[in-house]
Amino acid sequence: MQDASLTNLRNRASGLLTISTLITSFTATLGWLNGGHVEGWYLVTLTSLLLATLVTIGFLVIVILKPRLWYFCPSAEDFLNPLQQESADETRAAVTRKMIQKSGRNREILYRLSRLYKFGLYFLLVEVGLVVWISFIPKPKGP
Repeated sequence: MQDASLTNLRNRASGLLTISTLITSFTATLGWLNGGHVEGWYLVTLTSLLLATLVTIGFLVIVILKPRLWYFCPSAEDFLNPLQQESADETRAAVTRKMIQKSGRNREILYRLSRLYKFGLYFLLVEVGLVVWISFIPKPKGP
């Protein structure tokens, strides 16, 4: 169940990066940043902010896609160490305790990763807000 949750979170994070990349390239393609109606320090500032949000979202997605210390299943060591116990019941109990312990760690990791995903969504909203703001900057009057 935790593996499926991690997979779903990874898929959503990949979608988040895709949307962010499309928004950034869409603005560049339409010429909002290169079309001449945004000039001077506006151009540098807005371009920098858009790029910073894209890089931030990319970093968050990388962290989500490759979590550290994720336990997919009990390791062979978990089964071998308890074999020194006196009975099979004690061995099963020791392995079960290890699985519960690792499941608890995975739950904490999932919680942290889902918070990072939420921060990625906030940065996506900032990026969309910047694009909307750029589109409403009045074009300079011709000579």
